[in-house]
Amino acid sequence: MTITSYIQIALLCIFLVLGQVFLFDLIHFTGFGKIIVYPLIILLLPIYTPRFIVMLTGFGIGYLLDFLLGTGGLHTAALTFMAYSRGYVLDVMSPNTGFDKNSISPLQEMGTGRFLLFVLIILLIHQITFYTIERFSFQNFIFTIRRIVSGTLLSSATIALLTLLFISTGNKRKI
Repeated sequence: MTITSYIQIALLCIFLVLGQVFLFDLIHFTGFGKIIVYPLIILLLPIYTPRFIVMLTGFGIGYLLDFLLGTGGLHTAALTFMAYSRGYVLDVMSPNTGFDKNSISPLQEMGTGRFLLFVLIILLIHQITFYTIERFSFQNFIFTIRRIVSGTLLSSATIALLTLLFISTGNKRKI
């Protein structure tokens, strides 16, 4: 990776954290899940980023969000577990020949369709962890399941939209 790639990742991180704190965290759908976009940072890290780097990044971003939102470790736990699970999901989704060692991001390597499936799976892991820790109870289990499903769908749709609008897939569009 070049220095410009690291600068782009840092700017994306700042943009998504500020967007989460000042925009998406203020949008509430009563009885439904939240729109959570900050996992996109972990999703777009290069495929062969060492797991401990991915987990440290997840921990740091989650800790920053917990500090800014006052959620007491909720974002840290969910994002760190999602970062840990990322490698296993990538292993399951890898083609028989494996991923290209020189690929910059999963989006470029997988293509849009498989990347969106990857987003859906990883966000489901994040949302299950997030809402299970938030509730920390099996009372109103159906309510928790509804929040997990709706939060996953809302977040996946928002991340897909952000990805398609702002992040290059590496393919040149023909006009």
